[in-house]
Amino acid sequence: MKVGDLVRYTREEHSNGPWFKWTGIIIDQTLGSARYQTVRWLNPMGAETSTPAKHLTVISENKS
Repeated sequence: MKVGDLVRYTREEHSNGPWFKWTGIIIDQTLGSARYQTVRWLNPMGAETSTPAKHLTVISENKS
């Protein structure tokens, strides 16, 4: 996972919130034990979150 990758939340058993349909782009990283990724979500509100990498799935890698 790296800056510029397109991501989605990883679906967990029994999780069905609306955010599982969101697509986001990684705009920054904090490389610690949880490897937090700052994600700008491409949703109507344009939210930004700091999310552990284990909760994200890469759907398209940044090629640069």
